[in-house]
Amino acid sequence: MFLLNILINNIDSIVFALISLISLFFSLRLVIMFITKNFSNLREKRSNKKISSSIEDKGDYPFFSILIPARNEAEVIEKTLSHIIKLNYPNDKFEIIVIVDAKENFENKTTTKDIVFKFIGENCNNIIPAVKCLEVPVDFDGKLNGVKTGRITPSTKGRALNYGLTFIECRGETHYCSFFDAESHPDVNILLELRNNINKDSKNIVYQGPLFQVRNFWKLSYFSKVVALSQAFSHEYGLPFILKFIPFLGGTNMHIPLNLIKKIDGFASSNITEDLDLGVRCELDGGIKPSFINVPSSEQTPPSIKGYIVQRFRWGKGACEVLTKLNKRINNTKSSNQIKNTKNLC
Repeated sequence: MFLLNILINNIDSIVFALISLISLFFSLRLVIMFITKNFSNLREKRSNKKISSSIEDKGDYPFFSILIPARNEAEVIEKTLSHIIKLNYPNDKFEIIVIVDAKENFENKTTTKDIVFKFIGENCNNIIPAVKCLEVPVDFDGKLNGVKTGRITPSTKGRALNYGLTFIECRGETHYCSFFDAESHPDVNILLELRNNINKDSKNIVYQGPLFQVRNFWKLSYFSKVVALSQAFSHEYGLPFILKFIPFLGGTNMHIPLNLIKKIDGFASSNITEDLDLGVRCELDGGIKPSFINVPSSEQTPPSIKGYIVQRFRWGKGACEVLTKLNKRINNTKSSNQIKNTKNLC
């Protein structure tokens, strides 16, 4: 009882101490990121000049299909579309594909599909890139070029993206798929910068850009503000270092050649972290490791500690699934090699 009274009487001091410890932890994390940047020299060099905002005629213009999975995103999808149609790139060289879920139709509310078609109708006379809306059937099996099963299938991000990929027609060897979330606002010059990199590279490359989850910064709790800033700095300075060793893909602001993603059979529809799984398979099956491109996209971050923990728990669980799957693959490869060696000895 005595200890309980002390806790109650000093609750403000305890909360302040906890926030201070959390801030210290993330501050140390930032210091490590900066040291990594300065001493490893692994961060990509940026020119002193800003990213060019003018469209030059030199070189090819890769075609980009921008895929946005959006279930129950009626509140944010219109602002996202309004932003993305203004990307600084020829309108006939990119398309926007919003992938919604038919399960929304069973709920008595305005659906994401309603907002997308409203947006398309309002802009039908304007000169904008093509905006399409695809609806995933409730019984779609989730595989690339999949089929309807007649049974309701759990909705996942990977399942929706595989459905969208099924309907994309290839527009040449340099046709890229860019992936953004329903609330993503990428830098307006992202496609131009990708084009510059693609034209310089001798082969198709997978690109991952930084994500800054700070757009709702003033509505966040103190904890989430610290997390949001730390995550932004770690993406800016730590992600180039991470990509040297781990085929990390972050699910948004990632850009992959269409022929590569189809070669490796799209996304793992049942995995929570389908992006990380895809990055691993891009390297193992496609022979291509993700590269860092320093052009950001912004999003919102969970406003509370509870939301943050739930989100990170899901990501951690998904990462464990990827590692388990990778471990099985390694063991199966070892077993196959041992069998081959045994046969050769015989």
